Amino acid sequence: VDGVGPTLNTGDFLTGTAGRTDNELTVTDLTPGVTNGVIPAGVTLTNIQKVSLNTSNNTTAGTGFSTVGFADVRTLNGTTNGAGADTFSAKNGADGTVVTVSHKGLGGGTTTVIGGTDVTATSVGGSVIVGNSAAGVVPLADQVATGAVVVNQQFTGAGAVNVFGGTTVNVITSSTSNSGTIDVGNTGTNTGNST
Repeated sequence: VDGVGPTLNTGDFLTGTAGRTDNELTVTDLTPGVTNGVIPAGVTLTNIQKVSLNTSNNTTAGTGFSTVGFADVRTLNGTTNGAGADTFSAKNGADGTVVTVSHKGLGGGTTTVIGGTDVTATSVGGSVIVGNSAAGVVPLADQVATGAVVVNQQFTGAGAVNVFGGTTVNVITSSTSNSGTIDVGNTGTNTGNST
């Protein structure tokens, strides 16, 4: 996607080199102001182990940039630069996907990671949710993170952090002016449960 039209389209079949385990698909979106960060429905990826998104803006709404339907993907990387929200979705559990995302938009926008095994999420603008589609609801089993979780919250405003799941959770806030809350696990804010 480069401002003149997408180069990854519904019906595309991409097959990685046989015998290799480092085949990679990189999606680059240079269109500012347009949320093109998505793998279109109907794309087939076979023997592609790593998928990366680099966008001038943000992922699309809903499941966002998702590798859930691609059995061979083991690594998902995403870098966004827009002021809106971002969502990344990946498989968790056995044969799941390691997720590393960075939200560089200074204007806010929540960064959400659904699923994944080891998850590292960094945001300089807005809140961060790992392991669920939203705060305040109980996550489904395939939405929680099932490995080590690291959140780097660099937002200078009221950027919250909500983490569901994870074998270990490490939250780092680098701004003394950040006034957001941090919730890990089954808290009232995270799941809506009072106990």
